[in-house]
Amino acid sequence: MAAELEYYKEQLAHGRHIEVQRSTVAGLALTVSGAIIGKLLENMPLGKEMLPYTITLIVVGLLSWLLSAKLYERFKLHNEIAMLARNKLDASLAALRTQAELTIKKEYFMYHISLHYIWYTLFALIAGVCVWATWKIYYP
Repeated sequence: MAAELEYYKEQLAHGRHIEVQRSTVAGLALTVSGAIIGKLLENMPLGKEMLPYTITLIVVGLLSWLLSAKLYERFKLHNEIAMLARNKLDASLAALRTQAELTIKKEYFMYHISLHYIWYTLFALIAGVCVWATWKIYYP
């Protein structure tokens, strides 16, 4: 019983660590994106000299999206393992979680929108805006 409990705690710790990594990636991406967008807005209208900035921003957006997707997949893995270990320790705990989820689903419409989809959308918007800006540089 003690081994399962430790394994459960270990998986939760791994999941939390991965979420910290994901938030760090998001923070860095938003900081770099903000600096680049500031530089682009400073030099309006966009000319060919701004091309390295727009390409960099596309890369930042796409790389952030990929890293966020991979880290979310790893988080879900550790979360699933922890859930299975928890259910092996005490199956009644799963019923508590199910009951809590039903209550929250009724009260909050945002429950159905997963946070990772919001991050994916943000990173795609960053890349998409820069694809548009790069297009406008070449085809004014």
